[in-house]
Amino acid sequence: MRIKLEDHLMALFNDKIDDVYVETHTAHFSVWEAHPIKVNGEESTWDEFISMLNSHCDELTVSDGTRFVKVDKLFVAAGSLDRVKVFLDDNVPEYMDGIIRIGSVISYDENDEVVGDHQDLVDNMEFHDPTDLRKYVSKKLDIDIDKIEIVEE
Repeated sequence: MRIKLEDHLMALFNDKIDDVYVETHTAHFSVWEAHPIKVNGEESTWDEFISMLNSHCDELTVSDGTRFVKVDKLFVAAGSLDRVKVFLDDNVPEYMDGIIRIGSVISYDENDEVVGDHQDLVDNMEFHDPTDLRKYVSKKLDIDIDKIEIVEE
């Protein structure tokens, strides 16, 4: 099940957790209230807060240790993806024989519904081995490598 960042933070507020914060690689945001949300002492809307995080990072950690990754501009708890399909780039020039590249990456939840289309992973990165490609996607999306399927079109 996908756990959205907003829902997770609301649950912490409902549990009366005093020190709620969100950390990225480059910033720390203390979150004091839920309605309206107060971030680092400034009043904000949830949309503004999430938009700011979207422009700031691809992953973050909440004060209770839960890690979230960005999936199509939506932060979901890491590990809430059930499986991922990696479609290979079928536009690799002949002179690059043996090189594989990512064409698209689609993730699914446990109900087999599409969770996201990870265009940020389509970056012309070159792999010589499907296992290396799967390790790369596994690390980026925080999903077990065994849940990643490579599809050749």
